[in-house]
Amino acid sequence: MDTDGFYRRGKFPDTSARMKKFEACAPGLAVETAEKLLAGEDRSRITHVLVTSCTGLAAPGIDLELIERCGLGPNVERTMVGFMGCYAAINALKLARHIVRSEPGARVLALNLELCTLHLHETDDLEQILSFLLFADGCAAALISADPVGVEIKSFRAALVPDTRELIRWNIRDQGFDMILSGGVPGAIRHALSEAREDLLGGANDIDLWAVHPGGRTVLDAVEQAFGLPAEALCPSRSVLNDYGNMSSGTVMFVLDKIMRESAKSGQNGCAMSFGPGLVAVVVFAFTLTASESIYALAFVSPTGQKVVSTGVPTELIRGDVFFWQSLQAATVLVALPIAAVFNLFLDRFVTGFTMGAVNRSSELRPS
Repeated sequence: MDTDGFYRRGKFPDTSARMKKFEACAPGLAVETAEKLLAGEDRSRITHVLVTSCTGLAAPGIDLELIERCGLGPNVERTMVGFMGCYAAINALKLARHIVRSEPGARVLALNLELCTLHLHETDDLEQILSFLLFADGCAAALISADPVGVEIKSFRAALVPDTRELIRWNIRDQGFDMILSGGVPGAIRHALSEAREDLLGGANDIDLWAVHPGGRTVLDAVEQAFGLPAEALCPSRSVLNDYGNMSSGTVMFVLDKIMRESAKSGQNGCAMSFGPGLVAVVVFAFTLTASESIYALAFVSPTGQKVVSTGVPTELIRGDVFFWQSLQAATVLVALPIAAVFNLFLDRFVTGFTMGAVNRSSELRPS
């Protein structure tokens, strides 16, 4: 809730004020999430930190805050993945996998943090207002290593679809980050996934679980139609959209967590996918939960916090024609870049092998 009047009718903040708010509030959410993930972990073994965000920029940034405030070693290697939008988390997992493949002793902390509600614009454009209503703020963290327990990351696939560059744009302007979200996005996704199904899924026809980034109801409908999925297949994604909103890069992690905790059974196969600005692209990764053959393992913190939506979009307070978010801690840009991930799940080591997580709270942004 905007209790301090950050958004004032006729006088919305400029980019400088929004970035100062990001600098004040993002580190605390990042540290809170990482602390939940790293509880009980030997932090001296963390060798790399990957951070994804497209809603705020600062240096020194969140990566250094994590090292200093979470007690990580001063020699930890840091990588920032910026401005990639909602598919950034899967790219971070891909980068982490490359690191662990080249350094089997590495332990990579990957954190996805977005404060999308910092970029609300004062407008009477209905399409823009509807776009704003999709987004929330949030954070998710994962630990990737070569420990022989947890979720094995097997492979990634990628594809590009031409002539979709203008469907989603995310540009830095004087009054914050300016998002353009075309109504043609769901159709582009449906077409791209239908055309590239075999390449994306590697010919797999036994996918039981779907962790699809909930970029919006129509986006989920498009994926469902493209793959001919039963209505219940995307229930975890729809539930996350309803409970948390679109949290950009971290959202697919919330969906994976819900699947792991409520839907997955030993031996099931799955596919995860996310979307972001730019050309429509698709990337697939496979992973397995097993105690013997796993090479690249993931661990997550579980989602906590109050429910922030009840009707499929983040709850807003309306004062005249100005919208204010009730939740200010987790989300991002929407669609044009589908990313898919294939995984196999064996839950005999569920508690110790896969503890997932993220944080999303119904509260105002607070300085760290």
